[in-house]
Amino acid sequence: MSRSDMDAVPNDGIESAVHLLQKRGEFYPFSVVRTVLGEQRHVQTVIDAARSTSDDAREFLEVTLEKEGRTGVLQTVAMVSNVTLTEKDTGRRFDAIRVEVDDAECEPALCYVPYRLHSGAVELEEMEAGLGRRIVFGRERSSPR
Repeated sequence: MSRSDMDAVPNDGIESAVHLLQKRGEFYPFSVVRTVLGEQRHVQTVIDAARSTSDDAREFLEVTLEKEGRTGVLQTVAMVSNVTLTEKDTGRRFDAIRVEVDDAECEPALCYVPYRLHSGAVELEEMEAGLGRRIVFGRERSSPR
């Protein structure tokens, strides 16, 4: 798989997150996956907003994708979340789109795209990226599900 093919998955996730922020001002975690056949699709959870949290949605997605990943059909997974971060030096809090990318052939990556929401418009800042964690490929759990 080419680098541009792999980048298409998190890029789709960021574009979708921006759309949801413009439309609703927030979003629950979701995933964008690419199969070994090149199909790209979104994976979401149906949750009871009054009783479920973003952490519940993330956990459900991780378990679901891990099971699907064991079948060998997934190539790249991007888990997309809306988070609030705090700068260590200044204590300034800011919103960001977090994208965790796990690929069957590459090291996992973690990206943050800080943003500002102004009257329904989303202003993205510069992305920061680093080494991530395994979500699907080669992940070991401490207890069976």
